Amino acid sequence: MNLSTYISEPLFGFHPNPIAVSFDKGKERIYWSDNGLRQLKSGDLEGKTNRVVRYLGNDSVVDGISIDSESRLLFFTDSGYSTISVVTLDGNNYQKTIIQEAVDKPRAIVSDYETGVIYWTDWGESPRIEKANYDGSERQDLITRGLYWPNGLAIDFEEDIMYWCDGKSGLIEKSNLDGTNRRVLSDQYGKAHFFGLALDRKRLYYTDWSRSYVMELLIRSGMHYQLGTETFSRLNGIYFQKGGSYVQESTGCTRKRGGCSHICIPRPKGKVKCLCPDGMSLQNDEKECEVDPQDASEPLRLLVIGKVGVGKSTVGNVLIGRKVFAVPLVFSNQPGTIKSTAVEATNFLGQHVRIIDTPGVYGSNQEEKTIKNEIAKGLRLAKPGPHALLFVIRIGKFTAEDEKAIEFFERNFGSQVTRYIVVVFTGKEKLVGEGINIHDYVKSLNPKSKLKALIEKTEHRYVAFSDTGFILDQKKNVDSLLDMIGRMMLKNLASPYFGDPEDAFVKHEKEKYKP
Repeated sequence: MNLSTYISEPLFGFHPNPIAVSFDKGKERIYWSDNGLRQLKSGDLEGKTNRVVRYLGNDSVVDGISIDSESRLLFFTDSGYSTISVVTLDGNNYQKTIIQEAVDKPRAIVSDYETGVIYWTDWGESPRIEKANYDGSERQDLITRGLYWPNGLAIDFEEDIMYWCDGKSGLIEKSNLDGTNRRVLSDQYGKAHFFGLALDRKRLYYTDWSRSYVMELLIRSGMHYQLGTETFSRLNGIYFQKGGSYVQESTGCTRKRGGCSHICIPRPKGKVKCLCPDGMSLQNDEKECEVDPQDASEPLRLLVIGKVGVGKSTVGNVLIGRKVFAVPLVFSNQPGTIKSTAVEATNFLGQHVRIIDTPGVYGSNQEEKTIKNEIAKGLRLAKPGPHALLFVIRIGKFTAEDEKAIEFFERNFGSQVTRYIVVVFTGKEKLVGEGINIHDYVKSLNPKSKLKALIEKTEHRYVAFSDTGFILDQKKNVDSLLDMIGRMMLKNLASPYFGDPEDAFVKHEKEKYKP
C-alpha cells in the first residue's frame, strides 16, 4: 500500500495462507511465509518474480519473520514446532535452529544487527516477550505479566523503546527495551483482535482481524485513523518501508561471511560467531562445519523406489547387510514387494538406518491408486521425511516402462525431489562381463532419454550394485552410496524430504492421515 495515495495492489498470485512478512532493504525483496504451502518465499517489488526460500515441515506454522539485511540473515518463528530459526540469505539458505527449549508459541520477531540480538513474543501457556543473542545465548525475559496473545512487536532502536499489541486484551503498549516503564497507548478491549504491528518513528501501523483495512496510531496523541478503504480480507503481518536510497551498514559478517564456512552472526564491536546448520557441528577452528555422524536416536531414513522387477528389495537387503526384504526368484515381471515395509537396524558399517521398501510401479496387476496408497504409507514410515530417495533401475535396455516410471515419480513427488534422489543401478555384473564400468555406461545413455536427464538433475549422483557378489564388494558399494548421501545431506543442510503440499503423494498422505 502506498501511504500517499492509499492505493494497494497485489504483487503475486494466489497463496493459500500468507502470514508473516518482512523486507530485505539491501536486495529490495519482500519475504513472507505461506502456511498453506508450508514455504518461506520472496519476491521483487514489481511482483514479477518470486521464489521459494525454504520448504517447511508439514507441521510448521511460521507467524513471524525478521530480515537482517546487513548480515544477510532471516529469522523466523515456528509455533508448529515451537522453535526459532535463522536462515542465510547468501544463496545457500543454510538453516540453524537457535531456540528450541522453553518456547511454546513464538510469533512476532525483530532483529537488531548492531547488537546481534533478537526479540520475540510467545503467546503460549506462559505468554511473554523475550530476547536473546542471534545464536540463542544470553536469553532473557522482558515482559512476563499481563500478556495473553502478544501478536505484534515493533522496536525503535534509536530510542530503545519496544511496542507490542495483544490480540486478546485489545491493548497496544510500549516500554523501555529492557521491559521497564511500561505504558498503555491504546485500549480496545472487546473491539479489536490485533495481529501485526509496524513502526514509523511517531506512528504505529497495525492489522486487526476484526477490520478489513490497515489502521494507524499516532503514538503521542493516541489518535487512530483508518488507512484506505475496506478492500482486504483478514489482514495478518504488516511491514513499513520508507522510500529513499538505502546505504548498507557493515558488520563483521558483511565480507566473506566473516570467515565462517556456513553461518556468520554479528556480535558487537565488529566481532562475529560462526554457527553450523542443523545436522552439522562446528570444528575445533570454530569456523568450519562438518556433517554430524548419525545419532543412534536418529536413523538415516532411505526410501527405495522404482519399477517392478529392478531389485529394490535386494538393494534394501544389501544396505542392511542381511536378508530382511523378500526377493522374487527372478527379477523380470514379478511383483515382489506389494506393500511398503520399513526395517530399522545398524548395518555392517555401523550406520543406523531405516530402509523403507515400496511397491514397484508398472509391470504388476496392482492399480495405480493402490500403489500410490502404499508409497504414501512409505512416506509415513519415513516420518518426518526420508533423507534420501533411492531410485533403483536395472542396467540394460532402457524401456518405455522405465521412462514411464521416471515420469510417475517426478509427477507425484514434485520438482524438488531431485535434490534428494540417488540413482542406484542393479545388475553390475553385466558391466563387468562387458569390460566397462558404471561411468562408461552412464556416458553411453541416450542424451535425450529421461534417465540421462534424471541423472543430470540429481547432479550425477549414481552408484551400481551387484545382485550377488563378495561381501567386500558390497561393502564398497554401500560405503560409496552412504558417502554420496552424506554429501547430498550436506547440501540439503541435513533436512529431509518433506515434499510440496501440492505433490500427489504428500497431498494424499495429508488427506488420509490428518487428525
